[in-house]
Parts: sequence; structure tokens; C-alpha cells
Amino acid sequence: MQDVVKFAITDLQARVADDFSVLWAGREYDPGPVYIELDRTAGIRNAGRLNYGSRRASAEFHLLLSFPEFARTLNELEADPEFTRPVSAVVRSRGDILGNHSFVLSGRCDLMGHALLPPGETKASFLPGT
Repeated sequence: MQDVVKFAITDLQARVADDFSVLWAGREYDPGPVYIELDRTAGIRNAGRLNYGSRRASAEFHLLLSFPEFARTLNELEADPEFTRPVSAVVRSRGDILGNHSFVLSGRCDLMGHALLPPGETKASFLPGT
């Protein structure tokens, strides 16, 4: 029996359901929904491993986070277009393989450079779903 099964992550689409505000240029804004999807840029690998020997799962995938309503607001305010582009992120997650062969992943989310999100002030995590 093979202890390690590799898999490709072929689709991911999510919407941030929690309300939050963004402080920009001294004002607080409701950014509206944030959408998350796989980054399908050529050459990017979105994959994982199920290690049945250790009962651990791991995955690494690349995401794009977009905020169309807030981007429209920024366009109306004639902000630099760099502020409205999607945010690139990489999620590296791990978790246990459960008895029914499902798994629950959580882990670090590294946000790539973006005009709206200063690296020293912005953090993100990938939490297990319910």
C-alpha cells in the first residue's frame, strides 16, 4: 500500500462572509465582499499530499483576492490603479487525516506585495472550516 497520495488543487472559490472595515487615506470604508479564487497563472502549482503513514495532510496553493466594490470606490476617488488590483497570496496549510479519509487544513497565508496592504501591518491565516 502506498502511504503518500499526491493531489492537485483544481478549483477554489470563496467569499469572505464576515464584515470588516478598511482604513484608507484617513477614512474608514466598508469594502464589500472579498472574493477568493485559485491563481491560475501559468506555471503555478497548486497541490498537496496525504501522508497516511503519519495521518497528516498538507497543501500549498496560490490565490487571488479581489474586492470589486472597494475597487470601484477607489476608481471613483481617482486612486492609483495599483490599489485596485487583486491581491496575490500563498497558503501553506497542514492538518490531520480523519478516520473517514477527510481532512481539515489550516495554516499560514502569505500576502504578496500590494499597495493597500503594507507587509508589516497585514496578516492573514487560513482557518479550518466547519
